[in-house]
Amino acid sequence: MYSKFLFIIIWIISIIFLVDNPAYGNNRSLSADALLHNIEKNGNTLVANDLIDNPEKWNFVLTKISTGNQDWLTVANQLKPVTSAANAEALNFAIAHALIANPEAVLNIIGKNFTVDEVCVSPFIEGSVNTEIIFLNKVIKSVTMTKTESLQTIKSACLKNLKLYLKANKIDLNKNP
Repeated sequence: MYSKFLFIIIWIISIIFLVDNPAYGNNRSLSADALLHNIEKNGNTLVANDLIDNPEKWNFVLTKISTGNQDWLTVANQLKPVTSAANAEALNFAIAHALIANPEAVLNIIGKNFTVDEVCVSPFIEGSVNTEIIFLNKVIKSVTMTKTESLQTIKSACLKNLKLYLKANKIDLNKNP
């Protein structure tokens, strides 16, 4: 009887941990809406520092930004001006990943706190050429499909930057990964 009771207590504690653990995406304090509200209330510097001081939270936020969700892109745009160089680069790479899922929204924030040179590149510092080829093929295809008239200049600049990146790094997209 005692062991069954202990098992139930441990199970309940485990469930509570999983629900509140941002790694599982269910932490209400790390929703885009909650973060934007917190930024409005306390300022982007305080919120950015809190996230960056907790690598688990920071990585969770970067992962969410990389999905291309509009609200998470707004969070990124708010955090970027107050982050250090290394953390700004992590944001740039998350935004670069978001180009695949939501190119129009990403292209729309270029010129605010992100530049073509920061976003329209491969976000892989180290990794296989095959991974880069797969990623860059997806990004170029995704960006190319953007039809919004007001984004055509940024779209062209992004594609040009991606092609310069390919040339500078001697990456052949036709190579089978």
